[in-house]
Amino acid sequence: MTSVGVVDALATGRLAPARDVTFEYVALTQGEAGFAVPQDIAALPEPLRAVLDSLAERHRPPGTLLLAPLDDIVGGTVAMQRSWLTTGTDAVVQRLYVREVFRRRGIARTLMATVHGIAAREGFRRLLLNVMSSRTAALACYDVLGYVPLTESLDWPYGGVWLCRDINS
Repeated sequence: MTSVGVVDALATGRLAPARDVTFEYVALTQGEAGFAVPQDIAALPEPLRAVLDSLAERHRPPGTLLLAPLDDIVGGTVAMQRSWLTTGTDAVVQRLYVREVFRRRGIARTLMATVHGIAAREGFRRLLLNVMSSRTAALACYDVLGYVPLTESLDWPYGGVWLCRDINS
């Protein structure tokens, strides 16, 4: 396992590469969900374009937008923001993504450990995340990290599996 550094994209002025890798994740997700894979941000449906256009606002503290830079390339990313679906002491982890050529190096685990630390520092009590049920490798990763199925019902129209983890776990 390679030693991986993690940086805050907003604090280090790396919003452009964060936006690029987030677009890559969103485009791949569109394809996996059975939709056309967009070739650029303009080809995304409006709600997804809005996400990319508001990354800085969505993930400012107490949230975060993290990158795992490897030389001049971003190997992976993850974001977190205060929950809009549950209590204000919850945070939602979003778009954990490691580019395929960088997988199996501990990047996802390092990004998530950093998110867990930031969530604890910011006073959140629980982390929530949603993952497509077809992403079995992601589900296995989250299981290892202590995430369990969310028992409460959420008003979420997009499907997937909701998982949660207490910060102190």
